[in-house]
Parts: sequence; structure tokens; C-alpha cells
Amino acid sequence: MSSRDSGMWYCYECQSEMHAERHPDPICSVCHSSFVEEVRPIFGLANFTADPTTIAQSFRS
Repeated sequence: MSSRDSGMWYCYECQSEMHAERHPDPICSVCHSSFVEEVRPIFGLANFTADPTTIAQSFRS
């Protein structure tokens, strides 16, 4: 097993999204803080971009 986790993590200390290192608990690979949380993708919204014009038009129909 690698020392890095395959998922993405968010570090609240340096406010960055990264691949956490495991030692055995996850830590930020940027600032080495342990105040991190795993970021899980929301399936179906990965390629979603919020275009205000499109959103407004959908309410008018």
C-alpha cells in the first residue's frame, strides 16, 4: 500500500485540496496538518458548470 491515499482530501489549515499522506492517519501533503477531510465526488455533477443565464432560462419555461 502506498503512503498516499487515492482519493482527494481538503485541508482546513492551508485551504487546499490534495492527495493526503497516510502516517497512519491522513495528513495534508502541502502543510502536514492533520485537520483534513476526505472530499467525495457527487456523481452526475462532475462536469456541471453553473451558468446563471441557463439557470434563469430554466425557471422561465
